[in-house]
Amino acid sequence: MTVAEDRFNVLAAEGGGYFWHFQAANNEIVCASQVYTTKAAAIHGANVMKIKAGDAKVYDYTGESA
Repeated sequence: MTVAEDRFNVLAAEGGGYFWHFQAANNEIVCASQVYTTKAAAIHGANVMKIKAGDAKVYDYTGESA
């Protein structure tokens, strides 16, 4: 049996270019990128997100208490 894992998928955009989306282990798409002009740029964007997202802060601008 294969263990599910989080992953970044790089895909071709319908109108040209490439984008990535982050797919959680439960197969839900959690977020998606902008469209990049090259596949290499999309892969680079996914790799940057992998490195930087762990340190990102969460800001709540809703005005509601948690």
